[in-house]
Amino acid sequence: MSSKKALKAKADRLFSEWVRSQGKCEWCGSGGYLQCAHIFTRHYLSTRYSPINAVCLCSGCHRRAHAQPVEFVEFIKDYLGEDIYEELRYEAKVRIEKATPDFFDTVIKKITAGEPPYVK
Repeated sequence: MSSKKALKAKADRLFSEWVRSQGKCEWCGSGGYLQCAHIFTRHYLSTRYSPINAVCLCSGCHRRAHAQPVEFVEFIKDYLGEDIYEELRYEAKVRIEKATPDFFDTVIKKITAGEPPYVK
């Protein structure tokens, strides 16, 4: 049995690969140096692996998102829609998940099976 830390690292890696498989930056359209960018910080376990809480960005746009957060939020509200953004914001703050090995194992199994990784 893998440790919780190892399972979390594997779930993070697989989720990042899943997001980057979009193949292009969702902000500028570039195909180079793609990264997984979370809309709401990975600190919120309830939305850490939510497909709508992550966007594929090139490294330049990812830096831009952190340097210009107001502009990033405007982009995300256009990208997701205001209502979905607000639901995601609520979900990130309200729903609590337990960081158990089973939680991370479920995420890994879903991504490996080609399913959306979100766990409720």
